[in-house]
Amino acid sequence: MGATLVNISSTSLDKGMFIVPFWWADSESSWQEMVKLAQADGGRVFFDKSGTLVYQNMHHWAYPSNQTLRHTFNVSNWRALRPYVNPEDVWDGVICEYSPLEESYQQVIYQSSGEPLSIPPSQTKTFTATYQRPVTSLITPVGGAITITNGLAATTDNRDFLVTTAGGEDMTSSCTVALTNYAQRSEVSITNANAVYTGYLVKFQLRGTPLTGAPLAEAQYNSNNSPVSFPRVKEIRGNELIQSLAQADTIALFLRDRLENPRILYKLSNVPAIPYLELGDRVTVVGAVDGNASFWSRTGYIVEIGWRYSTQTGYVSDYTIMDDNNLFRYTDPFIWGTTVYGHGDLYVGTGRLLY
Repeated sequence: MGATLVNISSTSLDKGMFIVPFWWADSESSWQEMVKLAQADGGRVFFDKSGTLVYQNMHHWAYPSNQTLRHTFNVSNWRALRPYVNPEDVWDGVICEYSPLEESYQQVIYQSSGEPLSIPPSQTKTFTATYQRPVTSLITPVGGAITITNGLAATTDNRDFLVTTAGGEDMTSSCTVALTNYAQRSEVSITNANAVYTGYLVKFQLRGTPLTGAPLAEAQYNSNNSPVSFPRVKEIRGNELIQSLAQADTIALFLRDRLENPRILYKLSNVPAIPYLELGDRVTVVGAVDGNASFWSRTGYIVEIGWRYSTQTGYVSDYTIMDDNNLFRYTDPFIWGTTVYGHGDLYVGTGRLLY
């Protein structure tokens, strides 16, 4: 399946870590679907200040081009600096659930129930048929006899739809069906071409090929270094786009490494707005000790930006910066196009596969 980014003219997208075998959407929020897809790849998605849609994969901050320092916050730049650690962000294990999916065999995916639908003469009625599972292909319903193959044997069934008069006379041949298909529903339009009799849809079914599968397994990594004194396991569940062991295993390992130790955050408040800074930019924070007698300096990545305006202060911003010390378990990643491939440790430029 494919997707079109409507009214999004500018994008900056890292390459995905994985190929998701099956993706679908019906009436869901486009933004929520993008967030789920980013989570299934271990990355993050957001819109920057210019309206560009940005996707950053889990390796993004390890790329040399993204380690450039974009700004230095000196003591004179901010009115308040609060270093802190959020204990709720520390976990000693991660479980990631995954749901292998595959195409099932052709079968009946929808059957009407309840009162028959009435279709007045020379008119069209529309209704929605909703399926339990996403469907990869759908057969246009027919009014004659059909044969269904269920993977074991061929059986003859009645027609897909049956329309009668109020007296029970078959008038299916006077009616036509048109479908507008989505992943988990179809908008069904049935037209009665008979100019005299009202038709009654007494039977209607749709046949197609649904996806089958459910959360069947999970990957788990525990920490040997976490300072928590009781088990705290973060669970990633309910994302049907995590469909393979490779996805779940990589995401669980990546999050275990990121969350097993406390991360120092720096909250800078009432900073004169710096328009060129974006989420994910690497910056330097300079703090004072003993009444500005000495200073300390740390680097990190911007993870939150807030801003406001008043006639007294103009535009001011608040920045939350995550310290980048030990952000990745290893600091010597293999960089495609830069690192020398196939050489031993005697050669400069060897590196590891991060995840």
